[in-house]
Amino acid sequence: MSQQRKNRLYLWAGILTALHLRLWLQKGYLFRNAHNIDNNIGYTDPEISSLLIKKKILEDYESLLIHDDQQLYDHLRRMIEQPPAMKAHHHPINPDIPAWINVTSYNRTESNLRALCSSTYKGTFVEIGAQDGLWLSNTWWLEATMGWRGLLVEGDPKNYANLRESPRLSPTLPTCACEGKSARMEKMLRIKHPAPITSDIGKTQRGRTMLAKFATPTDLYLGETWNATCYPLMSVLAASGYKKIDLLVFDTAGGGYEMMEDFLLSNDELGNPYKVQVILYQDSSVLRSNTLPQDVQNFGYTYVLIDSSHHLLIHKSMTFSVV
Repeated sequence: MSQQRKNRLYLWAGILTALHLRLWLQKGYLFRNAHNIDNNIGYTDPEISSLLIKKKILEDYESLLIHDDQQLYDHLRRMIEQPPAMKAHHHPINPDIPAWINVTSYNRTESNLRALCSSTYKGTFVEIGAQDGLWLSNTWWLEATMGWRGLLVEGDPKNYANLRESPRLSPTLPTCACEGKSARMEKMLRIKHPAPITSDIGKTQRGRTMLAKFATPTDLYLGETWNATCYPLMSVLAASGYKKIDLLVFDTAGGGYEMMEDFLLSNDELGNPYKVQVILYQDSSVLRSNTLPQDVQNFGYTYVLIDSSHHLLIHKSMTFSVV
């Protein structure tokens, strides 16, 4: 075999190995037993933070990551829609005391957010999973009474149509956002026959649109699915145009933890271009690690558990007390 042919084979072998490792990174196979790979990455403490282990692996394999794509950012920016010119500034629902104020999870979360954010006038937010813009929204009060503006992201076309009809005054983006480094096709799921539109239960059910990979067997049995293009969270943030974000919300029926984790790791990897003060994420699954409070502290945040499914990360530069 000629040396030139050998070189070509070595090159292809290297490329295939890189692609294989990248797939492992995306699927999480390298992280499932992180305490068993200390010989490869230099850690010997089995209690070492899972997030820091992932950060080290990302650094080691940085050349495998897909870098910024200006065309992707431009595509997402073109998809962003400004609020209709004739948006109503008054709405029969009072944002100070909405009809859903007595929903326990909303009330506790909203009380803490108002305590944290009410001193900031004309702040900025990005909300992933905006639903109809009103029902159980943790950004509407800030927008309606404190002059905040931001980007409302909703991937379910039915919910998005309602969002466009709502009194919200912020731009909207009709797309699915996901963790990871590249855009991809994902199967999304919604409740097939939600309760009647006037029912609070129906509104909650319509808000349970999710990526099918996070669905329970019951969700799958009651739901209908469709294929959607999902865009990387970091690309969505770049398209928003905000570098300073006072509140980043992951109001998703599944994958909130993964989105939070992806943001912390990716933002750190990129040199922290996004200055986020408060992160609110929803995830009803059991905490993935008992070291989570220490994990997020390493990224400059304090972890606060609001209830079994709502979690706050508060930047160390803020002073706060839990309501």
